[in-house]
Amino acid sequence: MAGVEAAKDSNGGLFSIFGAMCCKVGADNGEEVDPAMAVPCFSEETVTRKALESSTQDLDLVEREEVEVEGAAMYTGQWFGQMRYGKGVLIRPDGQTYSGDFVDNRAHGVGRFTAANGNTYEGEWQQDRAHGTGKYLHIDGSTYEGQWLQDEKSGKGIENWADGARL
Repeated sequence: MAGVEAAKDSNGGLFSIFGAMCCKVGADNGEEVDPAMAVPCFSEETVTRKALESSTQDLDLVEREEVEVEGAAMYTGQWFGQMRYGKGVLIRPDGQTYSGDFVDNRAHGVGRFTAANGNTYEGEWQQDRAHGTGKYLHIDGSTYEGQWLQDEKSGKGIENWADGARL
């Protein structure tokens, strides 16, 4: 998708929450599962992230004024020690912005990214990447709203083009 490519940062992320999988007890990797028989379960990473998030709810997050961070970007928001953690706003020198949740210096949780050209993505993030559900809006009015996997449209979603076509 051209809009996403234009918006990616040097690490390959848009500016880069966790998702649930469906499975059944005893299902082997790669085995197809009837959705009607599936039960929600979580990957090891998701369980770890949920444990981390629940264990950090009582952390003393410190609100700081605007600070220059890597690549001359400016960050205003919450910190845990020397890590961007909690709610914050990151503004890059090229005009890209991210406003939302941070974990371990990365966009992680729910947030809004605006590319230098005005395109936006609002939704779930995982480790600096659009991941989960969200909506991407191009400046020409075309949109994609649905599921994302590591900055790529993936799964269910609806795409609307500026000319009124819909997929």
